[in-house]
Amino acid sequence: MKDGSHSTVFNRKDFSMDALQKIAFKRSVILTGSVLALLLLMLVALSQGSSGISFRQMAVALMDSNDEIVHQIVFKIRLPRILAAVLAGAALSVSGAVIQTVIRNPLGSPYTLGLSAASMFGAALAIVTLGYLAQMGMAQNLQHNPYIVTASAFVFGLLCALLITGFARWGGATPETLVMAGIILSALFGSATSLMQYVSNDVELAAIVSWMFGDLGKATIQNTWLVFFIVLPSIAWFLLNTFNLSTSVPAMK
Repeated sequence: MKDGSHSTVFNRKDFSMDALQKIAFKRSVILTGSVLALLLLMLVALSQGSSGISFRQMAVALMDSNDEIVHQIVFKIRLPRILAAVLAGAALSVSGAVIQTVIRNPLGSPYTLGLSAASMFGAALAIVTLGYLAQMGMAQNLQHNPYIVTASAFVFGLLCALLITGFARWGGATPETLVMAGIILSALFGSATSLMQYVSNDVELAAIVSWMFGDLGKATIQNTWLVFFIVLPSIAWFLLNTFNLSTSVPAMK
């Protein structure tokens, strides 16, 4: 009884209002510090590169566009890449947290569930298909269209997500078996991507490898705004539905 009473008191202390306020304060401090560190790193990244630009020159370029060279380097080259990197990192981190919450497994991620491998296969399939059509004299204008490759990657990633969701809802899967199913799908899509690399020519193979590794060098203000209007509303929606995510897969135990 004595041990039980001590355990009860301990649990009450853990879930008291003071304890919750301390946890909320610690998280606020960590979040604020992380945001400030991110802003500082963004400023440092703006000043780094093959063309040496001091903080003074960078500040002048941000407020005045008289120095055309510095303005072009800061706004047309470095800033889009930095914003694209921040948005991509935010999307990956939030997607990982959402997946772990939904499937109730800390190992859940776009990689372990096969979503990344499926997206890679979709991109590789689009690159090879567009290259083949261009060689046949068809769809030559579409061969270098990045939005088609991105759309194909999104469709196959969505298809993999639907397969995982269907397996969870109708198969009565546990969090562990979901991860195992994702690893199997990742292996299958990875093999299919290797096949696309095998049948591709040198140009297509270079494009596939570049897409797989990622490249911020092609980021522009226009496509960065597109990513912004996709990522930010998605993050806001997940934040507003935080308490509903844990019950989104009722079949899992």
